Amino acid sequence: MQAPVTNMSGFSSVLSVVIEEDEEVVWHWTHYANGQSVVSGYEVIKTEKEEEAFDIKQAISDWLWAGNEGDKA
Repeated sequence: MQAPVTNMSGFSSVLSVVIEEDEEVVWHWTHYANGQSVVSGYEVIKTEKEEEAFDIKQAISDWLWAGNEGDKA
């Protein structure tokens, strides 16, 4: 992932970070009194996959509906 562009030339900053599919980057910024800002570091965070909650009511409804499909004709 490419680091954000900074507005301070001549300062050694982070250029890019290689991350996995389940990771994201939080960029750390340093802000100076003259208004200039640079990316001075980063933090790699594992993203959590949202697990689908089991819906018991929907499961029972689906099961009951499947049992009655033969009665529709």
